[in-house]
Amino acid sequence: MLTLMQKLNRSRIVDIVGILIVIFMAYSSGYLFNNLTNIGMFAHDNWAKYVPFGIISVVSSSLSIISTRLTSRLNKFGNVVGTINTLISGTIDFMLGNSGAILTYPLSFLINAASVGGWMHYGDKRVNRVIDFKKLFFVMVLGVIVLSFGLNYLAFQSTSPLFWL
Repeated sequence: MLTLMQKLNRSRIVDIVGILIVIFMAYSSGYLFNNLTNIGMFAHDNWAKYVPFGIISVVSSSLSIISTRLTSRLNKFGNVVGTINTLISGTIDFMLGNSGAILTYPLSFLINAASVGGWMHYGDKRVNRVIDFKKLFFVMVLGVIVLSFGLNYLAFQSTSPLFWL
């Protein structure tokens, strides 16, 4: 079972299938060909019809898949792609009305940038494995969950309690 999971993790075909799913779903939903005029804040701007917002979103989703897949293979380039994609995703989320993006994405960008910097000192050597930070793993996961809920609470205070369920 473990070797099957490792093969799937290293498979380029799984990468391509993930990206094809994103493209297919964006196309079949009609989102792929949206432009910025479909976004409320740009609905009346003439220039906005020339910005292919759907395609930009699909590229961002694809970069997210690539980043995650590379990082799971312990490839340092995955964090570089993830850092760049954080800027794109944060902008997209904010434009789509996620007011919390202004709080969460800058922090995500800083964390991604720190991970790129942290992995740089390894040079051509392999990065640490999970066993190297096993003691801190639980604390990091718990801290991220608390931070996530805290930032989203600040961003969405005006929503009803049903929003959180």
